[in-house]
Amino acid sequence: MRHSHGDPLTVPKVLSRIRTELEITVNEASPIERRLAQIRSMQREFREQPVGGRFLAVKRLVYWFTASAFDRQAKVVEALLDLIEELAEENRRLALQFARAAGDDGVRDEEEGRPE
Repeated sequence: MRHSHGDPLTVPKVLSRIRTELEITVNEASPIERRLAQIRSMQREFREQPVGGRFLAVKRLVYWFTASAFDRQAKVVEALLDLIEELAEENRRLALQFARAAGDDGVRDEEEGRPE
């Protein structure tokens, strides 16, 4: 939690920031994170067992000729998953900043309405 030296630190500001932090961090495993974990698991399984099912010998022969294409495609998928995770983290960070800013404005509004 950052504190600017110009603003006095007050109890309502501290409580507002604590509430904001708790609201954002309670939902650690967001639906996006759960789905990304599932997709990563599927990708790992594909890398371990790229072919299966009926006519396995024929599929392995064809895979032997096309393995580099499958490998390149798997690398592209993994890079895209990394990008999606970075974007999700950036989205979470921006939501946290927005909530903090909204919380600070709410505290200022409360303090302005209070007689001193």
